[in-house]
Amino acid sequence: MKISSEPVLIDAGVLRDFTEKVFERLGVPTEDAKRATDVLIEADLRGFDCHGVARLFPCFRRIKNGVIETHPKIKIEWLTHTTGHCDGGNGLGMVVGWHAMKACLSRAEEFGSAFLAVNRSDHFGIAGYYSSMALDSDMIGIAMSNGSPRVVPTGGTTGILGTNPISVAVPRKQDPPFILDMSTSVVSSGKIDVVLRKGQQVPNGWVYPPVEPFLDSQGVVPMSVLQYPLGGQKITGGYKGYGLGLMADILSGILSGANFGSRLSASKKPDAQANMGHFFGAMKISGFRRVDEFNKDFDSLVQDIKSSPLEPDTERIFIPGEPEIIARKENQRKGVPILSSVLEKLKQIASELDLKIPQ
Repeated sequence: MKISSEPVLIDAGVLRDFTEKVFERLGVPTEDAKRATDVLIEADLRGFDCHGVARLFPCFRRIKNGVIETHPKIKIEWLTHTTGHCDGGNGLGMVVGWHAMKACLSRAEEFGSAFLAVNRSDHFGIAGYYSSMALDSDMIGIAMSNGSPRVVPTGGTTGILGTNPISVAVPRKQDPPFILDMSTSVVSSGKIDVVLRKGQQVPNGWVYPPVEPFLDSQGVVPMSVLQYPLGGQKITGGYKGYGLGLMADILSGILSGANFGSRLSASKKPDAQANMGHFFGAMKISGFRRVDEFNKDFDSLVQDIKSSPLEPDTERIFIPGEPEIIARKENQRKGVPILSSVLEKLKQIASELDLKIPQ
C-alpha cells in the first residue's frame, strides 16, 4: 500500500485537547495529563515530529498493558545540598521528568545549582523540554536520558547503547536562547520512523548494516534495526558520539540505579517495566558571574558566529535552538503537520477510547 507523505495540518489546540483526553481516559490525573501532553505537543511545535504525538500510541499501549503507572509515587531525596536521587515510581517519563526538573530549579534557586539522577521512569519525550524549563529563571538547564539499546559501540556489532539524548539550554537576554537538543546517535530512532512513514529511503549512514530498516506494528523502528553513534564509523569520528552516549548512560543509568546498556531491552517489551534513567541539572548564572555581563559576552559570541561569511546556498547561520523557535511560531500559526500513518494511530486510539478524532 502506498504511503502518503503529505501531512495533515491540525490546530495545536485541537491536538492538545485530544491528547489530554487520551491520558485522562487512561486514568492519568488531570494535571499530569496536561504535563505529559505539553511535552508531546511542544515536540511537534518545535519540529521534532518524531517525538510528538507520534509517541502517543506506544504510551497508550504501555499504559493499557499495565506497565506504566498512572498514579506514580515519585520520591525525591536530596543526599547533599545540591545532589540527589529521584525514584520515578514507574510513571510516565514526561511526568517524572517535569517533577524532577522542577525540583532541580527550586533547589538551585536556594543553593545555586542542583542535580538529580532519576530511575524507574519511561520515555520522556524531547530532552530540550526540560532544559528549557530553566530559561525563565536565568539558569542553565541540563537534561539527558538513556534508552533502548540500538546503537553499536565503535568497533562493535550489537546494539548496546540507546540514542541517549543530551540537552543544554542557556538563557539569553536577546532571542533566541541557546537550546542544544541532540541524540548521541547519527539520528534519533524517531527520525528513521518519520522517513519510513513517509515511504522514503533511509539515507546511507543512518543505520548499521545489514538490516533493512522497517516499522513494526506500533509504527516504530524495532530493536533489530541498529544505528551508528554520532559520527558514524571510527574513521569519521564515531568514537566521539559513542563516548557521549556512554556518558549519558553513566549519568542517567548507573548513577541513578536504573537499567543501562543492554539491560534496557525490556523497555521495548509490551509487558515489561522500562526502568529508564534520566539526569537533570540546573545552574544559576549568577552563581558564576553577573548576569548582565554574561549576557553582554553571550551576545558578542553570537554576533561573531553570525558574522561568518556564508557558504554557497546558505541563507543564514543559526545557533542551536533557533530553527526550532522559528518552526514553533510557524506551526502555531498554520497547524501541526501530522503524517497520515500517525493520524491512523490517533484514529485507532480515538476508536478504542470513544473520543472524537482530531481534525
